[in-house]
Amino acid sequence: IPREPATILDLCASPGGKSLFAWRLLQPERLVCNEVIGKRLGALDANLKRCNIPNVELLHRDTGKLIESHDKSAEVVIVDAPCSGQSLIARGKKAPGCFHPSTINLNANRQRRILANAAQMVRNQGWLAYMTCTYAAKENEANVRWLTKKFPELAPVEVPPLSKHASHLADFPCYRLWPQDNIGAGAFVAILQKR
Repeated sequence: IPREPATILDLCASPGGKSLFAWRLLQPERLVCNEVIGKRLGALDANLKRCNIPNVELLHRDTGKLIESHDKSAEVVIVDAPCSGQSLIARGKKAPGCFHPSTINLNANRQRRILANAAQMVRNQGWLAYMTCTYAAKENEANVRWLTKKFPELAPVEVPPLSKHASHLADFPCYRLWPQDNIGAGAFVAILQKR
């Protein structure tokens, strides 16, 4: 992902950690942070203000509505998707029903809707970062597979620093971080470029 992109769009931004990391690492001209869940806006706003992030726009819109104003507008779109939250267990928290098939299906379908909207906001040659904090293949590798079939112009790319975390459940580049690797409670990530 190139440094100093014109626009980074974080679609599921609260509490803001990934937005802040992207801003610090990539130094965009403009950072757009969107959070659809109203009760999560306060934490996002507070973190952005606390860190004195310039040129930030805070939004509270459904991703389907954002396409109208942000169609093909961002060099980098971040989707840290709402998920079944299975990694919460590794953090010692409760996540009732997180392994139940209906919970996984509900989240996978919601993620697909968000991903389909996100794909339309990525500029040509831009990047889409998709991540979750769950272990379910249906919410991870299966969703990337689905996305690349629906939007064949999006192609997963290799991230060399993550090569030792390559998913064994996919024949394309994507990565799983496990709690036993001592680098967090668990996560999935895929980086795709629009070609």
